[in-house]
Amino acid sequence: MNTYASNSLVSKVKINPKLGGLLIYVLVLCFGLFISYLRSEIIIKNRQNEMSSLLSIAQKNIQQSLNNSYTANLTLALTIDRENKPRNFEKVAEEIIKQNPTIDLVQLVPNGIITHVYPLKGNESVVGFNILDTTINPIIRSEALKAISKRKMFFAGPIELKQGGIGIIGRLPIFNNNEFWGFSAVVIRIESLIKASGIEQIQSKQYSFQLSKYNHATKKEEFFFENKTEIKDTNFKVVNINDEDWKLYIIDKKKNQLLAELLPSLLLAFLLSIVSGLFAYFILKRPAQLIRLVNLQAKEIIKTESLFKTIFDKAAVGIAKICVQQQQFDTVNDHFANMLGYSAKELKTKTLTEITQECDNILVQEKEQLLKSGEIEDYTIEIRLRAKDNREIWVNLIVSTVSSSVNIAIIEDITEKKKGENQIIESNKRLKSLFDDSPIPLWEEDFSEVKNYLISIDLIGKTKKEIEEYIIEHPEIITECVKRIRIINMNQRCLTLHEAENKAELIDNFQSMLTDESLQTVKKQIVVICKNKSSFETTTKVKTQKGTEKYIHLQWNVISGYEESLERVIITTEDISERVIALSKLEESEKKLNELINSIDGIVWEFNQENGKFSFISDKVETILGYSKEDIMLHNSFWEEHIAPEDQTAVLTHIKSLNSKNNYLDLEYRMISAKGQTIWVRGIINYLKNKRTKKKLIRGVIIDITQAKQIETNLYQSLDIVTEQNRRIFNFSHIVSHNLRSHTSNIQSIINLLEITQKPKDREELLDMLKVVSSDLDDSVHHLNEITSIYTNINIEKQKIQLKLAVESVLSNLDNIITLRKAKIKNLLVNNLVIHHNKLYLDNIIMNFMIYILKNKDLKTIPNIEIASYLENNYVVLEIKDLGNGLNIDRNSDKIFSLFQSPENDTDINHGFGLFIAKSQIEALNGKVQVESSKNETIFKIYFK
Repeated sequence: MNTYASNSLVSKVKINPKLGGLLIYVLVLCFGLFISYLRSEIIIKNRQNEMSSLLSIAQKNIQQSLNNSYTANLTLALTIDRENKPRNFEKVAEEIIKQNPTIDLVQLVPNGIITHVYPLKGNESVVGFNILDTTINPIIRSEALKAISKRKMFFAGPIELKQGGIGIIGRLPIFNNNEFWGFSAVVIRIESLIKASGIEQIQSKQYSFQLSKYNHATKKEEFFFENKTEIKDTNFKVVNINDEDWKLYIIDKKKNQLLAELLPSLLLAFLLSIVSGLFAYFILKRPAQLIRLVNLQAKEIIKTESLFKTIFDKAAVGIAKICVQQQQFDTVNDHFANMLGYSAKELKTKTLTEITQECDNILVQEKEQLLKSGEIEDYTIEIRLRAKDNREIWVNLIVSTVSSSVNIAIIEDITEKKKGENQIIESNKRLKSLFDDSPIPLWEEDFSEVKNYLISIDLIGKTKKEIEEYIIEHPEIITECVKRIRIINMNQRCLTLHEAENKAELIDNFQSMLTDESLQTVKKQIVVICKNKSSFETTTKVKTQKGTEKYIHLQWNVISGYEESLERVIITTEDISERVIALSKLEESEKKLNELINSIDGIVWEFNQENGKFSFISDKVETILGYSKEDIMLHNSFWEEHIAPEDQTAVLTHIKSLNSKNNYLDLEYRMISAKGQTIWVRGIINYLKNKRTKKKLIRGVIIDITQAKQIETNLYQSLDIVTEQNRRIFNFSHIVSHNLRSHTSNIQSIINLLEITQKPKDREELLDMLKVVSSDLDDSVHHLNEITSIYTNINIEKQKIQLKLAVESVLSNLDNIITLRKAKIKNLLVNNLVIHHNKLYLDNIIMNFMIYILKNKDLKTIPNIEIASYLENNYVVLEIKDLGNGLNIDRNSDKIFSLFQSPENDTDINHGFGLFIAKSQIEALNGKVQVESSKNETIFKIYFK
């Protein structure tokens, strides 16, 4: 190197610090850029390695899925027996699907036609599909033929599946004796392939994947993953899968992120070069500065002396130089002179003691003596100076020794400060007066020892539940805390409240005055302290010095600034005994009023018409309707919503019509209870308007009249029954009188004929006729007695009867007539269907209806009868249905139950009582009977209660 050139450069640098800084800046910047370049190469290489690793994982997963498909196809091929028929396909296919979750569908395709599919559900459309058909998609056919030609498994697709979706089909050609049999095939949907490849777990914001296949028909590469990231020359890696022109790409979505990653390094290099250049600049600048500093030092000394004089003269505090020997002021500044009202010249003739108030002179002289003797080097005191006009000025005097002959004094006017302190003292006096003379009992207490104790047993910061449980387990804690409460002060009202003579007496007997309730208050205070709260209030009971128990309202507040230590806590204890007693009387009065209201057998309520809310509801609402008061009070429309729908409109219309003139209502309506029952109620409603508050109120009482309504309903039903029975008895008497008169007329006629007939043969015939007529009369009287017994028998015995067994018993007794008529009877009654009825009545009812149907049918018609039962509105209905050509009794449906109405084909005598007696027996046990008739069928419906 050229030494001269080097020395010249150093010299230039020494002379020009900026040049040196620039050189350092360039060198550091170049070095930083080189480091950033190396880092970029490392980042690129690491990213390439990461992409290769992730791509390899995905390739292996896909390849493994495809290998498993080959194994599955081979297993399916083995199910083909020597007769070229598959065996146990379903079982084998099910096991393949279980073992290979990637495979969605397996197939057997003999001669190219899909015949076996598992699972079949959802894939029915592919059965019978011929993949070698020339009319179908040529790509499917060509790929199938490719598998046959290669004699190995070939994966076709991805293609659109016939049953929907996109998938890959792996076909394995099967040859038996070197002859093509067909394919075994597996179908893998794209979603399953993606899941098996693990791409969903691998891909991130940094990388994405793409699967493609080369289409030989279109000569283009087709992509199958929904990925919008563009594939460029430099942002991806690719691998081949199998040998079917499939490629798997991994794409770097943030190829341009390299610049962002290098940007901090570049900025750091740039900043470091700037800092280095500046640092070099300032280092090289230092020697020149030192030279200039030496030149300026002299000027600075002159400036310092000038500055000191300026400070002395212009200072905001008084400054004076005191001559030690004469104790006079040698030099004073203007501020000090103006403070006392003297001129500087006048002050120079004064000593410090001369301008000091006499009460503070002794203190000044003592300090000056100590300063003069060398025991102290300076002192600071607050004294009062006397101004020229005799004003008293408080000052903070600082005197320091400068030399053996000179002292410097700094005098600060603190008159305003002293006035503030005096005001604080006066304020404290007033506060003390307020405390002592307060009309409310006040305590000032120290809880610091209580808190320290609670810290020592590790209760601070615990939850309220933990604290209370600990106190229950260790009740002595309350007593220990009481012992540690220190009473600092109390006012006169405390002494009055607790009936104590003086503070000492109250402090000494403080613990003995605590009641059980007071100890519970201490427990609350412990919880408050442990929860680090600074205030709380409660109501408790205390005992005075004379043993009187009083109720107090206690407020506990920590004075600001003592929240951590709890050294000062203010407690107010207001005597509320009279208020508590008054409230107790009021509660007792309200209790009696509630008891009186709840003793009323009805719901008492009050409704505020202005805000649309109930202001009161009595407890009876739960007994009568089953709803809680809260349900009704919280929901404004609750009441009207639970009025029965058929009564709702009328009731609400009446209530809305209430006003000052129309102020009374008495309604009967229905409500829906909590159990869904309908309850009849009587509502007595009054409209009130408070003249003072102007409130519009509706008050009322709701009385449960369900039982009365039921009695009324029962009476109406009884009246209907009596009316119906009277009608029937009237008809019965009319018919009886008519028919008995017929019998007696016949007897009378025969007797008259006997009297005039002389021939023995004629008389015998008349006697035979008389016997027949008298027999008919006897039967009629017998049946009439039976009917009368039905009407007069009140307590008819009932038994549990299985309806099906009763019907079967009657049919057995009618076997002869059923056989004679060749009747077809189908008994559809269910087993174990039980009714409560009289056994004799039930047998007679069933028999009379069956006889009526069998004997009233045309003799040429074979009766076809179905007997069934069902439930309808709390009735068990026995339905007897005559099929085929009906009885055609529609026009006379009422008359068939009248007396003396015999079937047309009834050859017996006096069977006109049958259905009449049956109907009477049904109605005697609260049942009913209906008949429906048409040309094709007749249905008797017997309702048993």
